Amino acid sequence: MKPFAAIARLRLALLLWYALPGHYPTIRRAWASARREG
Repeated sequence: MKPFAAIARLRLALLLWYALPGHYPTIRRAWASARREG
């Protein structure tokens, strides 16, 4: 697992979280995908 890539993805996820309130299912799907790749 690449720490820097993980941090970048986490920051992107946080941006999406705050920019798109109410889109939790999409964020959860993206998080699951990132964890599988990680």
